[in-house]
Amino acid sequence: MAQRGRGNIFTWHKNATATKPVARTEASTITRLAKDVKDLKKDLKDEKLNLSKTVQIPKLHDPSFENHCFELHITPDVGIYKGGVFKFTFTTDEGQYPFEPPKVKCTQKIYHPNIDLDGNVCLNILREDWTPALNLGSIVFGLQVLFFEPNSDDPLNKKAADDLRLNRDAFIRNVNASMQGGMVDMDSFDRVLK
Repeated sequence: MAQRGRGNIFTWHKNATATKPVARTEASTITRLAKDVKDLKKDLKDEKLNLSKTVQIPKLHDPSFENHCFELHITPDVGIYKGGVFKFTFTTDEGQYPFEPPKVKCTQKIYHPNIDLDGNVCLNILREDWTPALNLGSIVFGLQVLFFEPNSDDPLNKKAADDLRLNRDAFIRNVNASMQGGMVDMDSFDRVLK
């Protein structure tokens, strides 16, 4: 009987690296895609995601993962953004999730220090602080915090961040006007009030 030990591991590693790399086959690509979809579905249905009543994923019972994309809605029930419905898309690159974070974009034009006018989101776990140990629930929680407590120290929308930092009352007025579909500093915004 072969003895298991360090020698066997190193022998296997040496033999494994000596072989030529095999080109990806269509079957391996399909397997990898199926695993990505499985990981996303698991995260969406995972009890750890624990969606509050302020978060909804349309069609949660049968999410569409065509192009590895789904939509999430956040409806803050406290804070400056209370009463708005904010829609985000989550997109993953083929074979990357959970090793890379999904790309998250707000689909509406909103006035927020951490979301630019193109919908890009500034959240540290979507950039340098992402690890495969995090999941979609971590991102959802981070997005909820951004609406409860916007961060003027790490802005994507510098004008909104300056308003928040220098004149909170003006910031609140601008948020209210923008959520109603009004204009702020020559920019028109999408109505997000329900």
